Amino acid sequence: QLRSTAIITSRGCPYRCTYCSTLLSMGRNFRKRSAENVFNELKLRYDEGYREFDINDDCFSLDIERANKIFDLVINSGLDMRFKCYNGFRVDRITSDLLAKMKKAGFYFLAFGCESGNQQVLDNIKKSITLEQVRNAVKLSRQAGIDCCVNFIIGHPTETYAQAMDTLNFAKSLNCNYVNFSNLITYP
Repeated sequence: QLRSTAIITSRGCPYRCTYCSTLLSMGRNFRKRSAENVFNELKLRYDEGYREFDINDDCFSLDIERANKIFDLVINSGLDMRFKCYNGFRVDRITSDLLAKMKKAGFYFLAFGCESGNQQVLDNIKKSITLEQVRNAVKLSRQAGIDCCVNFIIGHPTETYAQAMDTLNFAKSLNCNYVNFSNLITYP
């Protein structure tokens, strides 16, 4: 068992998904640490004996250039690190080049936030993605040799039974390692 710790490299999210609390807790402005600053923390934790890192950002790859630079620094260091992310990468902020670099740096698992398998529901909740982008992100992840999961929510406002079934059927059609389902919980 590798000694593991979490890392947060950015805060905030510029998107306006209606179901998400990040806007309230972290704000809409995306604030990122530099690639060098992130690597320095990874190196510090590595020197303390940590080998596995769980990235807990809401929008880690929003700035794809920064994400690439972080993994360049890891690769060039020669340090044997492993990475995972259960929080949910955006499917529209992932590329085959970034995934290849992530794999080379030691990334072995990531989760994509999809939330619904029905395009009308995705549009209603202002997710700003398409189902085709979800399929493509899963395909690219699998091609890169990185295990992946897709996260869904059932119970969005105005979601019908048929639309919820679309989500179940869409989830079944994906070539991912597994899927997560949550129910929508509203807060005052």
